[in-house]
Amino acid sequence: MIENIEPRDDFYSKDINLERMESVLNYVISTLNLAEILKMIREISYDMVAYYNSETCSKIYKDDSYSEQNRWEANQLQSLLRTACDLFGQSILDKREFGNYLDHWLNGGAMENQISDLKNEIECLKDQIQEWKNRCYDLEEELKELR
Repeated sequence: MIENIEPRDDFYSKDINLERMESVLNYVISTLNLAEILKMIREISYDMVAYYNSETCSKIYKDDSYSEQNRWEANQLQSLLRTACDLFGQSILDKREFGNYLDHWLNGGAMENQISDLKNEIECLKDQIQEWKNRCYDLEEELKELR
């Protein structure tokens, strides 16, 4: 069944071969259970953003066409995908009901993360300003000595 599948040319290609995808999807669905499929999605998405060192890292770190913003967003989206897979599995497999938590996660969690990131950025900027003030003071003292 899966032996007749035409191999892909490029993992990162935007093209979709629906026939190949349907064949593989049917094989996966008939072979793996939902928990295994969700784990596979998590693993694949993690591999797309993983960074262990300069030799062992994903394409987004080796290819200079990805900006720091691209990399940061990809990591954030992978985190959302990982959480979504976990919650989806809990909902379907464990019959978990989330109540207000799910609404909070869908609508507010991202905003809370963004607020936290902005607070961290503000603290870094405050530190940088203090360093500049200290440097200005040092330069003023040097000027006084030169006069």
